[in-house]
Parts: sequence; C-alpha cells; structure tokens
Amino acid sequence: MLKIPSVDDWFRLSLKYRDFHRLSHTVLKDYGYMAIQEYLDERPELRRILEFGHGFTATLFQRYGEDREVWGIDDFQGLHYFPSDRAEWEARFDREVRAKTANCTFRRGLLGSQCKADLPTAYFDVICSVSVLEEVPIDVVRDILRHAASLLKPGGVLIGTHDLLTAFPARVGEYISAHAEMGLALDERYPVISLCGNRLLLESPTAVMLLYQENEGDDRKFLSHWTTIWTVATKRTSATVPTGSPEPVLAPLPITAPPEPAAAPPFSLMHSAWSMRRFLPAAFSVRNLLSPLH
Repeated sequence: MLKIPSVDDWFRLSLKYRDFHRLSHTVLKDYGYMAIQEYLDERPELRRILEFGHGFTATLFQRYGEDREVWGIDDFQGLHYFPSDRAEWEARFDREVRAKTANCTFRRGLLGSQCKADLPTAYFDVICSVSVLEEVPIDVVRDILRHAASLLKPGGVLIGTHDLLTAFPARVGEYISAHAEMGLALDERYPVISLCGNRLLLESPTAVMLLYQENEGDDRKFLSHWTTIWTVATKRTSATVPTGSPEPVLAPLPITAPPEPAAAPPFSLMHSAWSMRRFLPAAFSVRNLLSPLH
C-alpha cells in the first residue's frame, strides 16, 4: 500500500484516537502515529514490534508495551531540534520515554549497515517509523530498508510515513524503487496519487519555516509544502532478501521537464530538500514515473 492522506483521513483517525483530535503544528507526525495504531489495533496477532527513529515519542511504547513485545532503536545525533549534549539527550529520553514504558526494550543506534546495536534478525512482525526517512538521502534510505528487511520475519511488514516536499514528487518513485530492491513488496505497484486539491494533508507552513528550516538563517525562503506518504510493505516469504527480485525493480523514466531552478534547495537537518532533477504534474500516476528494469 502507498497512500498520500487527505485532511479527511486525518480527521477520521483523530475521531478514533482522541489524543490527536486537536490543533497541531506536527499534523503529519500525528497522522503517522494514528495510522500505525489503526494498523496494529486491527492485527492483534502481530506481536513483535520495532520502532526506529522514535526520539522522545512514547506513543507506541505506551500503547502496546504491556501486551506486545515492543522494541525501540534511536540514538543521539546532535540534531538542532533535540538537546545538543548526549547526557542531556539521555536524561530527557529516560524522563519522557523509558520511565513510562518499563516493559519495552531499547537499543542505541541507527538502522543501516553501520548499526552495531544488538537486534535479532528475521525476528520482528512489524518495523515502523514516523517522519524519519525523509531526513536522509535516498541511498541511505536503501541502506536502512535493507537492514529493516533483514530484521523482519518472512511475511513481516515495514509500515510508516515518509514526509514529502510537494514540489519534488520524484522522491515517490525513488522510494518505491528502494522497497522493491530490498525485497519489500507494496500491494499496488503503480498507485495513482495526487499532490493537488484542497483536501491534501499538509504541514503548517509556519511550522515548516520556524522548525523544519530553522537552521537555514533569517534569509531563508519557503521551499515547499510538506505532505506525507503512508506505506505498508511486506517482506517476501523467502528466508533471505533476494539480490535479483522476481518482481520488476522500478526506476525513474526519463521525463521531459522545464529547466531546473538556478539553485537546488539547501539541505535541512530536519528534512532533506532533495535536489530532484524532474518536475512532474501535481497529479500523476506512478506508472508514468517508473519503468521495470530488464
């Protein structure tokens, strides 16, 4: 499954999960946690859960820590929107997460080939993240997905949200390709998505300027609206992730496009403003963006 949510989707979930039925400057993150909760609540048989990149958010640990086996992995990175000192970071984590979730297991580290954390392979039913993968280049995303696939049981699922700059939709195609390459199957290979219309769920532009682009200086310019992508991807049932996928691996098609802007958007520590080389119509089918490799 790949879906770009609407305001109606957020509202429906907020009626179900009333803690999120409020004004918020982190509406994309709120949506992600509600979508994960709905997915897990409807599937009580999924017992072993790992969340990566959770920071100081205890939502899933508090909700499922008593009844299921819930793990978390994250680490101090010196990010500008978190405490700049490791000891302070750990103290805040102990206060806001660990103290509320005694039955959960936590590891220090970041998913990827350089991860040294003690995590069991082929173990988890679900691995999830909320508004994390947009912070890194697509090559790093591939590395993270490869590691996640190795930690999932065959038939396990990788779920969560990946935020998206609406002005740079080519990231969607790259993200789908990365899943296919790592043996993680989305239900719909060519979903039709829309980045236009007055119902698209968007982050507050004032929050973007004051938080996401905070470290870009007082002369910063608004890059683009942010929305999010909700995905559910299943690990193929073979014991190992194949190097040659039985399904087509997807890659961007050459697209005739207007000249690219004079300067690529700057990299933000909060979100990557990717230097996309293509500008697509606001509403498009991913089939137009992707092509099987032979």
